[in-house]
Parts: sequence; structure tokens; C-alpha cells
Amino acid sequence: MIGFLDSALLPVLLLAIATTTVLILLYSGFYGGPRKRLEARARKLQSRLVATPAGTRGLPNVRLRNKDSSFASLDKIIKRYLPRPQELRLRLQRTGKSITIGEYVLTCVAVGAILGWLRTFLFPLPTALGVMLGIMIGVGLPHFYLSILITKRLKRFLNDFPDAIELIIRGVRSGLPVPE
Repeated sequence: MIGFLDSALLPVLLLAIATTTVLILLYSGFYGGPRKRLEARARKLQSRLVATPAGTRGLPNVRLRNKDSSFASLDKIIKRYLPRPQELRLRLQRTGKSITIGEYVLTCVAVGAILGWLRTFLFPLPTALGVMLGIMIGVGLPHFYLSILITKRLKRFLNDFPDAIELIIRGVRSGLPVPE
């Protein structure tokens, strides 16, 4: 018995604390609130503008940025060891969220490490099997969550698409040109 805690309750308590921590991290990482999103959008729009030399207009910068994370060392690791980063980048864009590959990789590592560590208390498995289980869950759980986000966005688009078409048709019938 540890203090006032029974040894049988300790794994349950640790699981509750770890789950709460992971949920708080996911919530704060993926949902920054409307003000944070607005500030991020303003920074993104400002970064597109190029300094205007004499005689030119302020044209947007159309050069693509190849940074996959905010850490240079993590960016190098991603470009070297991650198979098919273009497909992962496309999958992350399909969610409609601004998740970088670096954030996704760090989330996978964190989920795998936390759940791999928790399995030692809940299921006393051999170390090699526990590490493989942690890797599988660390890769599989965020991938499954991305699938849920993509499906939700696709359903929302398909639900709103008929209304958009109807709005365009009404505008054309009333005499508005199609681009407006």
C-alpha cells in the first residue's frame, strides 16, 4: 500500500491521469480557439506579401514552402526517414486543420510512448512485445483520428454542396454572372 492508495487502484489512477493529460494536449494542440486561428491566419496572409521594391506592386509570394515542422532537426529527420511525406501532407490537408507533419510525428511518438509506458502497469507483457504494441498504437491511433476528421469534413462538404449549387442557380437565374 502506497500512502492512502491501494496498489490495485494505482494503475487505474495512472491511466486516468495519462488519459486526461493526452486529451488536454490534443485539445490545446488541435483546437487553439477562434482568436488563435484568426491570429495564425493574419500571420499567414502577412507572410505571403513580398517586400515591394520601387516600381512594383505588393504581389503575393507564390513560392511553396517545404518546411514540414518548426524544428530544423525534426524537419531533416522527416525528409530522410518518413516514407511518402507527400501523401501524409495531403492527408493532413484533407482534415481541414493546419496540422504539420512535424506535429503529427510528435503526436504519434507521444501517444506511442505514453500508451507503451501505461501498458507496463495494465498488461505486464514482455518488453519487445510492449515496444511493438506501443509503436502500433502510436502510429495507428493518430491515423484513425485523421480518418475521422477527414470523414467528418467530407460529410459536411457533401451536406452543404446541394445548397451551394442551388445558390449558384438562383444567382444565375436572377441575372448574376457565374463568377460572382
